[in-house]
Amino acid sequence: MAEETHSDPLANPLVIDTHVHPKMGAEALLTEMDSAGVQRAVLLAVETDPNDLRDPERLRQTRFRFFRTPEARRIFWSEIEAVMLQKLTPKVTNQVAAELAAAHPDRFIGLGSANLGKDPASVENHLQEIERLGLRGIKLLPFAQFFDPATSENFLRACAWCEATGRVILLHTGCGAPPWDARAFSEDAHPDRLRPALEKYHQVPIILAHLGSYSKDEPGIWFEEALQLGKDYPNVYGDLAAVAWLVEQEWRVERMRETIGFKRILFASDYPAVANQVSVRYMIDLVRNSPYLEVDEKLDILGRNAARLFGIDAVI
Repeated sequence: MAEETHSDPLANPLVIDTHVHPKMGAEALLTEMDSAGVQRAVLLAVETDPNDLRDPERLRQTRFRFFRTPEARRIFWSEIEAVMLQKLTPKVTNQVAAELAAAHPDRFIGLGSANLGKDPASVENHLQEIERLGLRGIKLLPFAQFFDPATSENFLRACAWCEATGRVILLHTGCGAPPWDARAFSEDAHPDRLRPALEKYHQVPIILAHLGSYSKDEPGIWFEEALQLGKDYPNVYGDLAAVAWLVEQEWRVERMRETIGFKRILFASDYPAVANQVSVRYMIDLVRNSPYLEVDEKLDILGRNAARLFGIDAVI
């Protein structure tokens, strides 16, 4: 009698990367996805404006925060300001994200962006554009769009719109990329800044990008705060963009399991921002090979949770 064989569910799992910046174009991105074994990717637009930093109040606040950073002891404000202005120049517009998603609907899901630091009319125009283009939600960067989720009327407006139209919010939590990589620059991206909005909006899925944990100097900076937010509000998710290393630490896995749980943790790479450090395949393997995760937890993280969230027709 032939010996019965059992296939390994992790040998070729459903993998959905929920945090990709498509700066390199479709061909290069699809090549990376195929190499890593990623079936779908969520592409993020980012709406920023270098002129925002010329607003006197924003400039004053940003300078104030700069002088509370370690960098202030060794470099000049003018150097930081020059880099910020360059980084705030938009790289991926809503139109670009929509065109990529439309060209490869079986591989890409598009999220737009709205700069919530702008006036309400501008925000409304961007929300309407996102809806017209068929994008599935919005990507928000509090530190680079100069808004505080705890006090922003535009953030409440975005939450109401997403709840009404069935869209998701993916919001950066934790420290920003350089030059916003100091804690002082990223205070508006603290997970607790979302609590006032979450008290009002219970249906819109809000994904905490980086699970509050990204920081060059303080890895895991607001990990506990992000988990507690997920425990308190069932519409809160977390992605592992640039922080997949969290699943290598037993105590962190246990904390995730007993708070937010693994039905709301999403695989994410932050590609290509991490490309010069690790590959997408490497980050997938951190999840696949974690000794602290159960098989079903791994399958949920890698793709099944995102399939449910985005309504992807897949075996889950």
